[in-house]
Amino acid sequence: MKLYASATSPFARKVRIALIELGLADRVAITGTNPLEDAAFRSVNPLAKIPALELEDGTVLYDSAVIVTYLDALDGGNRLIPADPFARVAELRRHALADGILDAAVSIAFERRRPAEQQSPDWIARWSETVAGGAARLAGELDAQAFGLAGITAAVAAEYIAFRLPEVAVPALAAWREALPARQSLDQTHPSLGLTPA
Repeated sequence: MKLYASATSPFARKVRIALIELGLADRVAITGTNPLEDAAFRSVNPLAKIPALELEDGTVLYDSAVIVTYLDALDGGNRLIPADPFARVAELRRHALADGILDAAVSIAFERRRPAEQQSPDWIARWSETVAGGAARLAGELDAQAFGLAGITAAVAAEYIAFRLPEVAVPALAAWREALPARQSLDQTHPSLGLTPA
């Protein structure tokens, strides 16, 4: 399999962490991709977004949650997303909150890349409120011992905010991240390291 990713994409990082957590990293080759600069990537993913996972038969999976769901099923253990329907919905709900925080944080980072006169202070303020409010709510719903899809996404969100938006305060989520036991998957995929082999 082939994973199209970048070191600084938090959504691609979620998949890279899942690969390590599930013991599948040696089955996937990681291809560094910048969809903003690689027009040919649209032939892989017509949405021109990473991550994208190309399976052995050529099928391409889009969206980090879909990819992690596939990998979790491939592993067969339902370790990241529970099989029980009610536990599954609870995990996916927490993941949706964490993913929404990431969406807003990435939106701020992209907006700030635009020329200053083209940036929207109103949208930056709205997204900043989403990040802060979502992070405060999420931190109260996470268990440091359960590291499934929601926990992975929450850890990635906390580190992405610290990496790209250090001025946005998310104290409760940052404290939850600090309290997490050491994890090889987080250490090996930190955006500052580039796309080093897992």
